[in-house]
Amino acid sequence: MLLQSFLQPQVKCRYCNKTEYTKKHGKSRAGLSRYFCKSCNKTFQIRYIYKGNENKMIQATGTVPALKLS
Repeated sequence: MLLQSFLQPQVKCRYCNKTEYTKKHGKSRAGLSRYFCKSCNKTFQIRYIYKGNENKMIQATGTVPALKLS
């Protein structure tokens, strides 16, 4: 259990901006990782494939998600 916490990257919650309470929470239909914040009890993704959600993510976090070109 302790080893898993070292191997997982620290993900900041897009709602409360805390890193110590986030954990992986499965995958979306598109196969992207989902996360759950134990502090605010909300789920979120780091990347979205839908452009509308990406704009909301940029406004919430101030960062542009990396796009995968295929």
